[in-house]
Amino acid sequence: MRGRYGEAEQLYRGLIDDDDRLRGPDHRQTLAARYNLARMIGLQGRYREAEELGRQVLADRRTLLDEDHPDNLAQAVPP
Repeated sequence: MRGRYGEAEQLYRGLIDDDDRLRGPDHRQTLAARYNLARMIGLQGRYREAEELGRQVLADRRTLLDEDHPDNLAQAVPP
């Protein structure tokens, strides 16, 4: 989706809705989709919104996984 971040954002929003319903909001795939949504929002220049969502995802991951889990260490708050 090179440069088509708005379209990607809408796809991730739909994926998150499906994941929430099928897997639950705390499932690792749902959290990954929420992180990717934050990235797409950040790539569109909506940095505050992206940071807020990214911080929420990181907090949820830290609750779900150990603080030092590789998924937590590898993912930074998106720009």
